[in-house]
Amino acid sequence: MLPVAIRIAGSTRQHVGLVRDLSLSGVFVYSDFEPTNGSVLELVLRASRAQSNPAQVRCLGKVVRIEKGIHGAAVGIGLAIQEYELAVGNKPPMRRTS
Repeated sequence: MLPVAIRIAGSTRQHVGLVRDLSLSGVFVYSDFEPTNGSVLELVLRASRAQSNPAQVRCLGKVVRIEKGIHGAAVGIGLAIQEYELAVGNKPPMRRTS
């Protein structure tokens, strides 16, 4: 699983999560908080740990599914990706919206 930083769009409060599944159209993460269905979240993944060529993916997605765990367990969050941005090293970021 890949670590991810998660924020509700427009908020400064950051949560942590782990990516279980990722595709161009959606992502499923486990996190320490439970957003409301339909809310928009911003996710930031660091795809490379190489100092010479760091890669980062930032995406906005709408919450379409929530799987509540047992008390104290992580919450599963399914998002439909609305837009994403890929930045590699010092190159201009590539953006895509759906």
